[in-house]
Amino acid sequence: MIVLGLILVLILGISMINRISSQFSLCEKIGAGYLIGIASVTLIMFILELISIRFTGGLLLVIMFILIILLNYKLFLKFRFYIEKIKTKYQLPKFDFKKINFIWIVFMLLTVIIIYGSVRKSMFWPTFAYDNVTGYDLMGKVMGNEGEINNSLFEINKEPIKGSHTRIIYPILVSGSFAFAYLFGLETSKIMTSLFLVAFVIVYYGLLKRISSPTAAIIFTFLMIITPEMYAFTSLSTTNIPFAIYTAIGYLYLYLWLTERKNGDLLLAAIFMALCCWTRSEGIFFLLAGSLVLLYSTVRDKTWKEFFMFISPGLLLFFVWNLYVKFNFNIEQNVFQTTLFWDAEKISIILNWVINLVTDTGLYGISFYMLILIILLNLKFLIQRDISTYLLSLILLSFFSYILLFYQLDNANLDPIEIMMKTSYRRGIFVFIPMIWFYVLASKVTGTLINKIKRI
Repeated sequence: MIVLGLILVLILGISMINRISSQFSLCEKIGAGYLIGIASVTLIMFILELISIRFTGGLLLVIMFILIILLNYKLFLKFRFYIEKIKTKYQLPKFDFKKINFIWIVFMLLTVIIIYGSVRKSMFWPTFAYDNVTGYDLMGKVMGNEGEINNSLFEINKEPIKGSHTRIIYPILVSGSFAFAYLFGLETSKIMTSLFLVAFVIVYYGLLKRISSPTAAIIFTFLMIITPEMYAFTSLSTTNIPFAIYTAIGYLYLYLWLTERKNGDLLLAAIFMALCCWTRSEGIFFLLAGSLVLLYSTVRDKTWKEFFMFISPGLLLFFVWNLYVKFNFNIEQNVFQTTLFWDAEKISIILNWVINLVTDTGLYGISFYMLILIILLNLKFLIQRDISTYLLSLILLSFFSYILLFYQLDNANLDPIEIMMKTSYRRGIFVFIPMIWFYVLASKVTGTLINKIKRI
């Protein structure tokens, strides 16, 4: 049944993308389709929770099937027309062996091997990290067993369990996806962790192909995925990799809209940024940072529709979830200081950690070094406002916003700032890795270099 469930998840996501626009490539539809599909399932769980209906595997299958029919009703009405068209016009594709690109094949094989290694590791080792065992995975198990978000993890005989609220700090995209696996009787949810990675690599490659050649796209996909610390976490049941995936893809679609002005890109950007907030509430910082870059464009063009179209879904999910937590669990998530303040010692500690982390090649490879190098080589084009400046603006603005997030943490109620930087911030940097490598390829200087290589 899990196979049927995952197939319906994929079809649901692709159906939603097709309703948005037909402009997207097959890779984008498959990768983004799965990511949107599984997130939609967790939203369905949440809606069922709000109306006091327990979710089951069978109920989710029925709802997905109905949604797929509704999204594709026009296609079903023209089913006979498409069949006749295929019969009369379809021809087997002719394959030209002269066009085989061995560099593409080599890097595709390397990428597949890398992904296979992560999947094997994920499926072999059980969930073992403390946060996962007592948090996301446990929440998924109980949700899958009881069909409820507000479940027995949080109270006994209507008495709250002290400290149990830490399991609901994050919205349920990740734990809900784990629950989906347990609803269909799987012994582990690790397959969901691997599917996040596979879907991400597919859509990322598809996005890179939109700005360069397939060969360059697969090379940069490989360079992105082998980032040491990020790759290590792709096999763990945490929220960090899914959060990085949804945020980065949302930013990349926003960048493509800013440069190509295709409405489908803006809609997908809005969806992915909303789902980033549905993964971790700190996604609101990235949503606001992206909105500021978009605001510059909309003010210049004297139009506001696109700005509100982008920011509204994310704000809605952010506030709905936090209101749900507040009124159903009667807790306040007071992890931030709500007023601005000045603490020179804290700033110094944070900046030292930032520098030490981003320059550690054992953690992030050469990603940040490449970013600095390309910025320097691309200065001339940046001054001339090359279109890749939009993406650089998204990276830098969100990077400093993320630093501000840690500065505003109320460490009196949390771990010391050194511990937070060593753990949470270190994993949070994953968000920037896909964007950095995308920017490196999108930059004018890299494009010029690729064109020169082609002529050799």
